[in-house]
Amino acid sequence: MSDGADNRLLMQVSRGCVQVSFHGEPTDATLARFRSDLLTFVRDTGADSVIVSLAGLRVIDSQEFASLKATLSMTQLLGVQLVITGLAAGLVASMVELGLDLPFQVGRDLDHGFDMIAELRAQRQQQ
Repeated sequence: MSDGADNRLLMQVSRGCVQVSFHGEPTDATLARFRSDLLTFVRDTGADSVIVSLAGLRVIDSQEFASLKATLSMTQLLGVQLVITGLAAGLVASMVELGLDLPFQVGRDLDHGFDMIAELRAQRQQQ
């Protein structure tokens, strides 16, 4: 899935997990399409987990962040495990300065995200 040359969202399934990568600056159209596509993709694939990589995201404002956060919350309500990866230092600094919180599991990179998903799956099976 893509939204112009500078604003791309890539989505695929690997190891039973939906992987989403943001590239470029998010737009309202990109975020709206992301919401619709991700929720539909999770439902249609039956995936039990989602890893969202924000490594390609350079900047985000508070309104865009609120939209992204709402979409991720909706995804969790579908019953999937969710991990965010690839937060750049500049993005983290901006989020803290704006007083934005990220109430999701956060991993360093994609490999760490998959390790976290494996742990979350094991915990779910023990319950």
